[in-house]
Order: sequence, then structure tokens, then C-alpha cells
Amino acid sequence: MAPGEPGPVAAVGPAASPHDRLDGRVERGRRRRALLLEAALRVVERAGVAAVTHRAVAKEAGLAATAGTYYFATVDELLVAVITAGAHRFADSVRALLPAEPSIRDFAALAAGYLAEHRGRTIAEYELYLLAARRPELRPAARLWLSAARELLARWSTDEATLRAALAACDGLLLQGLIADEPPGADEIAGTLEHVLGR
Repeated sequence: MAPGEPGPVAAVGPAASPHDRLDGRVERGRRRRALLLEAALRVVERAGVAAVTHRAVAKEAGLAATAGTYYFATVDELLVAVITAGAHRFADSVRALLPAEPSIRDFAALAAGYLAEHRGRTIAEYELYLLAARRPELRPAARLWLSAARELLARWSTDEATLRAALAACDGLLLQGLIADEPPGADEIAGTLEHVLGR
């Protein structure tokens, strides 16, 4: 190309439409909200519910200090979202990790994993679950855990009293397992549930 001649014009794609820009902002918002929820759970896991503040959670998420209040007006609103996300995550993990026709022992192995490999996360989620006893606004979200567990246990019994007993056994086994020096393994959990469910 001779000096003074115009260079080649770079190809320029079409400008982003308002709809595309909106979609991008919505997606970024979803990602930041998810980051805050995961960060809040890590704060609970490390230091307990009392340590959850908008500032602490935003710092844990690596976001601006004001990010928490942008997505969640109050700490209780944030905690409701964390509990709700945890219940949905539990239901999704059950569907993903268990076979299409799971046995009680399959479920027991999953529960044993919550007490071993995922003990810290389980402590955090139970602390949030129990907080609902004092905070009525958290109870609908906390009851999602019961609904998810009940849906699974209903594979092995449709009797209402039996299902209530099985749910109580699951709660008891997990809570006792979290404070035990040696948490129950899959065989022990399966044996208890098979007895309660009459299998």
C-alpha cells in the first residue's frame, strides 16, 4: 500500500440491539446474585449466621460493598434466598446423583456424603434451617427442604404417618451425625430408614 492510501476498513459487526444489551445486563445480574448466595453460605459455614451482613457477603463474593443491598433489601431477604437456593440445590443433586430408580441404600449413601465430604456445608444449611424456628419469615423457604425430602421418600411409602416418621428420622440422623465424633455411614442410615419405612 502506497503512503497516503487509506488502509483497509475493518469489518464492523452490527451494533448490539437494546434487547441484547438488556439480556446481557440480566445475565450479569443473575451471576452476581448467585455469587452473593454462594458467598453468604460460605460466611455461614465459616462463622455462623450472626456473621452475615450485606458488607461481609459482598466482600466474600468479591463485589462492591453495596452489591448486597442492590439485590437483597434486607439480610432476612438474603437468608430466605440462600435457604431457597439450598433446597433447590438439594433437590437437583438428588435427581443428578441418584439413579432413575434409587434404592433406600442409594439415598443413604448420598446422606452419608453430606455428613462426611460436605459436612461444613451441611452444618451451614442446618443452621439456616433451624433459624426459621425463630424467624417466621424464613419458614416457607425452610419447608422447601421438607418438601424435597418428602418427594424422595414417597418413592418407598405413601402412608402419611410413615412418611412423617421417615422425615423425622432423616433430620435426627443428620443432626446427630453432625455432632458425633464418628458420623453414621451409609449402612447405618439405610438400616434405620428401612426399619422406619417397613422395607
